Amino acid sequence: MTSTRWCRTSVTAFALALCWPNHISAQTEAGVARDAKSGAPLECLHVALVDSTNRAVAHTVTDATGQFQLEAPRPGSYRVRFELFGWEPLGGPLDTLGDGDFKQRRYPLDFVNLMLPKGLPLRSILDTAESVHKQHDREEKEAYNRFYRELRQKEDSAAWSSRSLASVRDNVHYPEGLRRQGVQGSVVEQVIIDSAGRARAGTWQVLRSAHQDFEKAVRSDRDKWQWRPALLAGKPVCELTRGVVEFSLDRTVPGYDWANIRFMF
Repeated sequence: MTSTRWCRTSVTAFALALCWPNHISAQTEAGVARDAKSGAPLECLHVALVDSTNRAVAHTVTDATGQFQLEAPRPGSYRVRFELFGWEPLGGPLDTLGDGDFKQRRYPLDFVNLMLPKGLPLRSILDTAESVHKQHDREEKEAYNRFYRELRQKEDSAAWSSRSLASVRDNVHYPEGLRRQGVQGSVVEQVIIDSAGRARAGTWQVLRSAHQDFEKAVRSDRDKWQWRPALLAGKPVCELTRGVVEFSLDRTVPGYDWANIRFMF
C-alpha cells in the first residue's frame, strides 16, 4: 500500500504516548488503526506482529478507539500486519526494535483488494443447457472450497482463526424490479461480530452499493445470518469483518429467471 502515509512524528508520538502505559519493559509496537477515508477508528480489527521472515510472533485485536499494542519476543526487525479475512492484508513499515524500545504510529487503512479464488468458471447467458449449469456450479464450489482452505492454511492456527458465516445462501432475496430489468450488482458492507457470534448493533455499514434496492434487500435479511466468532489463542474474540453480496443474473432459461447471490465473507 505505497500511497499510505504512516504517521510517526514527534507530536504524534507524544499524543499517542498519553494513551499507553509508560512502564513498558519489552520491545513494543503500538498504534491506532483508522479508516483512511473517514478517519473512524477500526475496532475489533485483528493485528499481527511479524518478523523479517513474515512469521507472526504476536497477535491482538484493536480496542474501541482503534488502539493496539504488541510485544516482540526479542529485539529485531518487525512490522505490523492488519488482517481482514478474505481481503489482502495491509502491512506497516519495517521497524528495528532494540531492547525495551516502544514505537508507535497512526495507521490509515483502506482494504480494497478482495481475494477471489482462481479458476472460477466463465458463465454466459447463452449457456442454457442444464448440464452446463450444473458443471459450472460444481466448478465454482470446488474453487471456493480450495480458496478457503488456502486462506486458513496461511493462518497461524495456534494463535487465531477467523470466523465463518453459516447458512446464508438463501437468506437474501433478489429485488424483483431489478431482476425484471436485468440489473446486476453488489453490496459491500462491514460489521463487527462479537465474541458470542452476534452482529453488534449499530456497527453495520454499507461501504458500496450498486443500487439502493440491493442495499435494502441486504439490510432486510441480514438479521437472519448466523456467525461463528473468531478465536484468538483459542478464546472467542470480536472481529471486524467485511463482506460482498453479489446479485448476478448470469443465465436465462425460457420461463425461468435464475439469480446467483454470492456471499464473500
